[in-house]
Amino acid sequence: MPLLAQLSGKREENLFISMCPERTVEGKALQELMIISGNNQTALNMARRLFEKISPRIIEAQSLEEAELAKLYCNTYRDINFSVGNAFCLAA
Repeated sequence: MPLLAQLSGKREENLFISMCPERTVEGKALQELMIISGNNQTALNMARRLFEKISPRIIEAQSLEEAELAKLYCNTYRDINFSVGNAFCLAA
């Protein structure tokens, strides 16, 4: 956040950054918007108020990095499942 604070001219504690990482389930974007995080409690509360209106379930990550890792792990798991099916098809 130091670079963002410097670029914006604001103090870090006055920056409110929220995140809802995109996951890869085609055609189910709204159902998949469930992991949220923020750089502080205020940002997290703001994200929760927004996403409660459009998502049936919300999971709060402890940090921006945790939310991004959860997205990467979920996407990797799905991609591996697709690739195994493709590999079996090619082998057959």
